[in-house]
Amino acid sequence: MKQLIIFLITIWSLSINAQTDSIPLISDKTCEAEIFCTDSVNCGVLPIKLTCDAKSRSKNLPLLVYTYKIDWDSDGVIDLTGSKQSITLDSSNGLKLGKHKIIWEVKDFQ
Repeated sequence: MKQLIIFLITIWSLSINAQTDSIPLISDKTCEAEIFCTDSVNCGVLPIKLTCDAKSRSKNLPLLVYTYKIDWDSDGVIDLTGSKQSITLDSSNGLKLGKHKIIWEVKDFQ
């Protein structure tokens, strides 16, 4: 019976470590949802590059998966999605005058 209890405690503690280690470390505030392109000087004229910087907690095999959703005009409708760490926005992919929102998601698969 003691061996079963020790085994269960070991399995439980390993599962807790796996869950907390799968949360990536976000550098600064680059991966938060943010409103961008709020002025008419740069918006729609010059390309804008948005980047999310995160670090893996895994020492052996870091594998971060980035996704983003862009809401043109901040109207609650997702207009553009992708799975890169950074994106350059310009008129060819929808950039125009107005307030826009990007929502980042980063997952750490070990």
